[in-house]
Amino acid sequence: MSELWEFRLSNGDEISETWRRDETKTSTFEDRKVNDILLIRRTDNGVEDRYRSIAVNEGEGTPQGVIAAAMIDGVWRLHLPGNSVPRIFRRLPIQSYPVPIVPALDGNFDVRQDRQALPLNEDNKQLLSRALGNIPAMIQFAYSENWEAKHLLSRVEVPHRSAYRNQDEFDWWKGELRILAETVASLPLVLSRARLGPGLNGEDWSADFVLPQLSLPSSDHTVAVDRAWPLIDAITDLNPPELSIASDWTITAQNWSQLGLEVSLVALEDIAAHLRNVGGLLDKLPISEDKNDWLVSFLDVIGECWTEMKVEHPAALDGLLPDQLVLGF
Repeated sequence: MSELWEFRLSNGDEISETWRRDETKTSTFEDRKVNDILLIRRTDNGVEDRYRSIAVNEGEGTPQGVIAAAMIDGVWRLHLPGNSVPRIFRRLPIQSYPVPIVPALDGNFDVRQDRQALPLNEDNKQLLSRALGNIPAMIQFAYSENWEAKHLLSRVEVPHRSAYRNQDEFDWWKGELRILAETVASLPLVLSRARLGPGLNGEDWSADFVLPQLSLPSSDHTVAVDRAWPLIDAITDLNPPELSIASDWTITAQNWSQLGLEVSLVALEDIAAHLRNVGGLLDKLPISEDKNDWLVSFLDVIGECWTEMKVEHPAALDGLLPDQLVLGF
């Protein structure tokens, strides 16, 4: 199906631009309807950009989730809206109502005339729940097309209490976002060791997210991810996200955790605890590289954390350096 339209934007003496809807494709994915619109943006100086708007819903007239992609160097990449961009629409945006997710939600919501708020009545609750329910299929669609930065669609944050009119409204949104986060976290979206798996509730394995700090409470004293990641990656029974996306996934997993999900966030002390639980001699530990070299690297990163903290915290090494390990080292 093709439905063409074109409009022109101009800002005084600035370069003007023309937007044209080039093509609309309709398909079915995961029992959802997908409207895929190709948009062409052309400036007066001849620059042409290509975008896609993807709307996913249960069928004609139902609330939907919407995401966008931009063609960059011949590859479709998730187009991230800024934090100030509204996330709820009734054809046009509803202002001053933040929802801490990447997709936008569009539906026949009951809105105030000034479009500055969304009454959280029962009808709107049902429509919002249905719109949020499209997001898992939307993420899987982006994965099926191998968009760059697609993993960022998994980010679901804790809402800020100050953004909502009362505690009941805040609690409703937090509950809905927790349900969404748990559904998304259970999907095979995390790339680890050249295969995809879930961040939670995996049958064979779930991801272990790199927390580049000494322990969960020591968030003010961190090391670079590329210092902590090789230590976890070398442990064969842990499954960290690939290094290039590890930091992104850590942020996502921390948000999930704040919503109440029990994801595996692995700090340096957790590495030590994991190896203590495995037990045995140094040469029996599940470490893929030279174990003495790994231990030297681990001690070096622990020492960097101690330097940041300006205090030694030997609990991180308790039980990790028994006589047999020291002798082996």
